[in-house]
Amino acid sequence: MKNAIMLAVVAGTIGAFAGTSVESKPVGFVIRDAATEDATKPVRELVAVPFAGLDGAAIKVADVLASTELAEGDSLYAFDKANDRYNAWKYGGTAWEPTKTLVKDANGRFAAEGPDTELTEIPAGTAVWLERADATKPVVLVGRKAETPAPEVGAGWNLCCNAGVEKVAVSNLNGVASGDIVIVPTAGAPIRYAKKDGEWGFNKETTTVDSHGEHTSVAWTTEDAAIPAGQGFWLVREEN
Repeated sequence: MKNAIMLAVVAGTIGAFAGTSVESKPVGFVIRDAATEDATKPVRELVAVPFAGLDGAAIKVADVLASTELAEGDSLYAFDKANDRYNAWKYGGTAWEPTKTLVKDANGRFAAEGPDTELTEIPAGTAVWLERADATKPVVLVGRKAETPAPEVGAGWNLCCNAGVEKVAVSNLNGVASGDIVIVPTAGAPIRYAKKDGEWGFNKETTTVDSHGEHTSVAWTTEDAAIPAGQGFWLVREEN
């Protein structure tokens, strides 16, 4: 899967995107290309919710994504940490409709239940899983630039994002502490960042080919320990 991300902040009107016209407001947009070699299969990506709503810290589900490149059947999954569940919406061609909640059963597996029809907003600074029916087109995230979008971080798994215009070193992420694990989903295996000997790094897999064949090695590295712009990630914190 190839990801091309562009994040910018502009001044003007976002009426064409979110259906609401607000003049002279700081407005942002992210264009994210989720192109894949096999566009017949849904592609699920963890994308940032870097912007606030027009009138508060949370943004309405209907306003997170511009509809220009969405396809009927696209789905959003937002993690509800307080209730340890996912809330899901599906795009019907003109609007997002709540479809189900995914709640953990006694075996720790997520089971589908009825939708939470009263939940209509997603906090800025978190991230959502976007599952696409057609992954050949980019998607556009829009909204007002949030001052300091940062969700509350507690013990367990926390869904966060890089809401900046450039990649951010893991060591510079707000609220990240020693002992935390930062997990970034990728097209392949997820990258797990941890702090070792005072520096953040990860186990990097390298493949080389010589006359004897292909060889794969894994080594700890602190190079490029960073979160790309517009990327969602898990911050895992141990119980106190």
